[in-house]
Amino acid sequence: MMPHSHRIVLGHRYFVISLAFSFLFHVARVLPATTGTDICEIHIGAMMNTVEDMETLQVAVREVNENSRILPGNYRLNVTSIIMTNNPIQSAIRVCEKIIPNEVYAVISGYSPELYMSSVSVSYTCGFYGIPVIGISARECIFSDKHIHKSYLRTVPAYSHQAIVWADIVEHFEWSSVVIITSSDQDGRSILSTFRKRMVDYHRFKMERSITYKPGNNNMTDVLIEVKKCQARVILLYASEKDACTVYQDAQRLNMTQSGYAWLVTEQGVTGDALVSAPEGVIGMRLKHGGDTKAHIKDSVRVVAKGIHSFVQNKGTQPPPSDCRQPGESLWPSGSLYYKNLLDAIILQGETGMIDFDANGDRKSANYDIINIQGGEEVSIGEWLSATGLATNQNTPVWPGGIRDRPEGYELPTHLRVVTLRNPPFVYINDSDPVTKKCVGNDSVPCLAANGSLWQCCSGFCIDLLNSLSKELNFTFDLHSVYDNQFGNYEKINGTEKRWNGMIGEILDGKADMIMAPLTITNERARFVDFSKPYKYQGLTILVKKMEMNTNLLSFMRPFEISLWILIGICIHVIPVVIYLLDRFSPFSHRRNDEEQTALNLSQAVWFSWSVVLNSGVGERTPRSFGARVLGVVWAGFAMIMVASYTANLAAYLVLDRPEARITGINDAKIRNPSDSFKYATVSKSSVEMYFRRQVELSTMYRFMLKYNYDDADDAIRDLKSGVLDAFIWDSAMLDFQVSQDCGLITVGELFGRSGFGIGLSKNSMWTQKVSLRILEFHEKGKIGGLENTWITSQQCGVKSIQPTTLGLSSMGGVFLLVAGGFLVGFVINRLEIFCKRHQQAKERQSELARVAVSNWRGTVRRRRKRNSARYMVPAPTPEPVIKSNGIQGPSSLEKEMDGAIPLAVIHRRSRHVPMLQPNSYHWPPSAEPYRSSPTNSLQSN
Repeated sequence: MMPHSHRIVLGHRYFVISLAFSFLFHVARVLPATTGTDICEIHIGAMMNTVEDMETLQVAVREVNENSRILPGNYRLNVTSIIMTNNPIQSAIRVCEKIIPNEVYAVISGYSPELYMSSVSVSYTCGFYGIPVIGISARECIFSDKHIHKSYLRTVPAYSHQAIVWADIVEHFEWSSVVIITSSDQDGRSILSTFRKRMVDYHRFKMERSITYKPGNNNMTDVLIEVKKCQARVILLYASEKDACTVYQDAQRLNMTQSGYAWLVTEQGVTGDALVSAPEGVIGMRLKHGGDTKAHIKDSVRVVAKGIHSFVQNKGTQPPPSDCRQPGESLWPSGSLYYKNLLDAIILQGETGMIDFDANGDRKSANYDIINIQGGEEVSIGEWLSATGLATNQNTPVWPGGIRDRPEGYELPTHLRVVTLRNPPFVYINDSDPVTKKCVGNDSVPCLAANGSLWQCCSGFCIDLLNSLSKELNFTFDLHSVYDNQFGNYEKINGTEKRWNGMIGEILDGKADMIMAPLTITNERARFVDFSKPYKYQGLTILVKKMEMNTNLLSFMRPFEISLWILIGICIHVIPVVIYLLDRFSPFSHRRNDEEQTALNLSQAVWFSWSVVLNSGVGERTPRSFGARVLGVVWAGFAMIMVASYTANLAAYLVLDRPEARITGINDAKIRNPSDSFKYATVSKSSVEMYFRRQVELSTMYRFMLKYNYDDADDAIRDLKSGVLDAFIWDSAMLDFQVSQDCGLITVGELFGRSGFGIGLSKNSMWTQKVSLRILEFHEKGKIGGLENTWITSQQCGVKSIQPTTLGLSSMGGVFLLVAGGFLVGFVINRLEIFCKRHQQAKERQSELARVAVSNWRGTVRRRRKRNSARYMVPAPTPEPVIKSNGIQGPSSLEKEMDGAIPLAVIHRRSRHVPMLQPNSYHWPPSAEPYRSSPTNSLQSN
């Protein structure tokens, strides 16, 4: 018995030998023998339109087999061809019965418009089994759909390839806008899609509109009327031969083949009957060798051979299927590999030129002749090569209407429908005069109300701008209000379809040509309408009420604290006392130099102190002593510093005093962390709401505002003034205007969400560039700034919060009260002075009467004494005369009082300590000399 290990080794050997035989068997099926004189035949199939095509195919196969540079080694092609029928089912059956049993590597399919469905049937059938199909002259776009035609490729480009030629022609003639008319079938959609993709590479022109029609329509008038509404006059037409004839006939009836228009058509539009009906000046194209069936058959055979050349170099390939009815073996496993080899095949010098393919199996390298209809004949005006693009020749094209000059390509309408919306100060809408039914004022323009039955008067910033543009660009307009009072919001209609409402919706629906209102330029809106250059740059800001200023009648005292005021008051009254004392006790003062009447007294010192502080000039006496003057100079410096400090602080507190706001801006905690204690909002369905919805970091604020948002900005501002709303977020231009109108409002914080107001126009409108250039010119000339001064900033309140606050009675009322107090105090002091003066005069009169009475009494006493008491009288001493300040000698006080001898009894009564008169102790006047020697003599003589 054989050992177990030997049995395992022997089993492995048998398994390897069986695999080797199996591999050799499959290789023998695909590549029978390539050595010696053995010939390896590669079978291909063909479905031709005519017997002549079949013969051409045989000739092409024979030429390839005889050319050793095309097929390697001993490989030879063997073709099985049959006639294609116009029955697609029968064609599919014939493919399965007569072609696939021959184990064909590829099938060459002929084409004609009548055999279109049969070609589709052949491609689908072969694709089901993974057998590549090479089409001849089939240019429909359906063959590029790899979901249906999985293994199809062709030696001609698809019809949609002509869109690339269109784009180059439009770019060559420098047209800025075009209108495309295409059929609504798959070929029409494909060429439109290709043109849009090609437009990405060009920035000079736009597609104003694309219009589709139903193939086979016998009346194209409605389609052409829509084209005529457009501003572009360059028409790109893709239509079948029959449909092109209908378009030409209807276009001639609508005068759309006259001067000013330009028609670019595809190859079908200048073929057969369409060529006969084509109007003068039409520019078309024709694929070079496109109708040369023999050349395409030869090129297709060479492509098959080129693919075989690469395919046989792969190992492990399997033969094609041989029966359509074998279950599980229908798909050729190596078919995808061979199809890829065919796509990679490049024929540099084929019968129709260079041949290469894209990923969809369509030919990439294609050349076109550019033709122009002149006098009913085709005239070549250039060619388009895939390698170099468009190249014109010496032939000048003729345009519709028989003109030689290139048309501009657009026609601007001279009458525009303009839509607006009430939004002061940009647009005011008022009723017209009830009597004349006309607008009052030169700046008002008639405008139709939203209901369409009432004429109103529109004025404002935007209306003045519209009038200026109308004069500069030479157009007229009809102005009307938007039907729903909305700027434009993209929202769902009936819960399903999304549409634009407001002014944007009117532009899209063709109800308006221009939007003249403070319309914010946003990315969402710019996708559907065109915007001019901004005529007003602005952003978003926050409007709040001003907080009440803390002003009172003593606001003028705010620069200094009360303690400082008290110290200043003390210094004002202490300094004059010190100056008075220094001047009084100084040896150089007026008082010490016998100038009592010019000496500084205390009241004058106080007045001096106040005069220095108030800088009113020193009109009274000034100190004379050096020490007092030094103190006066120091006091003047002190007063200068204090007055200057007071003036500066008064300007800071009163002139630049601004009311504080409850928030500081968009980054304030009350805004970022919303709560019901501080409510803020904006206008719903506006660009501001769209801005908050777009910003992720502002999502919390957006959700908070949803329950407070208003339908109209005026309602929000009214609630803000009444205190229902705490803050309102809106466009800065409008809020600046509101601040200029109401001094109780203020904008806070820096601008955010900066944008601009622009004029809205239809998408790809030819007016866009002209309006933009005029707006830029208005900016340079200062015309926009003049409109802003007229309508926005030229109002009674300051727009910006950085402007100084205007002083009012509430701030400076205390100064007036101070003046009134001074007047009252002065009046009271005056009355006191009058009272005191009268009291003093009464006392003086009483004193005078007393003096006169005393004088009379004294005279009476004197006479009596002289008469009766002469012996007791002693002569009065003669006092020293008093020298007056003016140098004149006057009577002494004693002479004034006694005016004669003093009674001795009076002397003894006044002073008990009066000593006895001594003869030599007193100076006797000469009149008393007789009595001096002996007193008794006088007594005796009497």
